[in-house]
Amino acid sequence: MSFPKSDGDVLNAQDFNIATFSKPLGDGSDGDVTVSSNTTFTENIKNLGTLTVQSGNTLTTQSDQLLFCDTKLDNEGVIEPQNYSANNGGGGGNGGGGGGNSGGKGGSIFIRAAELAGSGTIRANGNNGNNGGNGSATCSGDNSSNGGNGSDGSEGDLFSGFRTLPSGKAGGGGDTGTPASGGGAGSGASSTTVRSIPNASVPSASEPGGSGGGGGGAGWHNNDNGAGAGGGAGGGAGSIGASGGSGGGGGGASASTGSTEDASGVAGGGGGGAGGSGGFILLEGQTINSSYTLEAEGGDGGNGGDGDTGGCSSDAAEGAGGGGGGGGGAGGFILKSSGVASSTSVTGGSGGTGGSGTSNSPGGSASGSDGTDGNSGDSGIIITV
Repeated sequence: MSFPKSDGDVLNAQDFNIATFSKPLGDGSDGDVTVSSNTTFTENIKNLGTLTVQSGNTLTTQSDQLLFCDTKLDNEGVIEPQNYSANNGGGGGNGGGGGGNSGGKGGSIFIRAAELAGSGTIRANGNNGNNGGNGSATCSGDNSSNGGNGSDGSEGDLFSGFRTLPSGKAGGGGDTGTPASGGGAGSGASSTTVRSIPNASVPSASEPGGSGGGGGGAGWHNNDNGAGAGGGAGGGAGSIGASGGSGGGGGGASASTGSTEDASGVAGGGGGGAGGSGGFILLEGQTINSSYTLEAEGGDGGNGGDGDTGGCSSDAAEGAGGGGGGGGGAGGFILKSSGVASSTSVTGGSGGTGGSGTSNSPGGSASGSDGTDGNSGDSGIIITV
């Protein structure tokens, strides 16, 4: 048995059996702690005697937390690791809505205790992705610009040094043109395989990949008037432990760009950011007197912003596309001793809703298309040993 594990290594039952570790419960050198108000641990490793989290209070740990209790964990409140940082959305072009930031992925927490007690909650949920901005058409000047692309997510792991996992991709920015295209949807991370754990009655499982974001809506244009504006696309979500992509910005064009007659300003909606994937909870005790609620749920994708046409001229006939919805984050990974929890959830997040395309007003003779909804995230994995 050795750590860290690398991709492709076999996990053995004894890797998760605290009786096989030297000082598996830490040395208690940090003493006893009672959480009677909302508290944050600043160290990544805590060696406690008894940790008591009282009802109505939250203990926030570091994003990558090792927590040992050589006497007891008595949790009647909430324990949760901080979420990892998110990715910023792409900027909107001249009046186009900005892309939504992705939601931070859930943190990782590794808990071993001589006794587990209480009926509180331990959670490592991904954050929701941010909504894309609505377009805000510019009715003066002569300028157009494409929306910026979102940012790709970063690769991650279930726990530091444990396993590298693929990230979600950015939503593309919408452009301006005759006609204007919506941004390309951010792709979700592909799934990988979790190897079986010998002698632990745990079958091989497919580790869920992240879901894809929705594409941005196209901007409509006719030959007598200026450019339409496409909506930005939603970001794709990462797999468990990896971050998702942010949304692309919507394209935008001001009133007289490219026109032979007076034309209305047009501005596409920004794409929604991907929801953060659920995190990782490892929870083991020698004596079990607990009925915890365990959660490692994926965050919801952000909604796409609506397109906008300023109605600057009665004879204009452009349309602006709506932004695509962000992909829902994949559910996380919970590895636990038998009997520790009364409720366990690793559901994936819902995909964001695509924004509405907008027809020109008062002309009203054309409409940009709606952004596409993002896909929902897959459920995560629960293993009991």
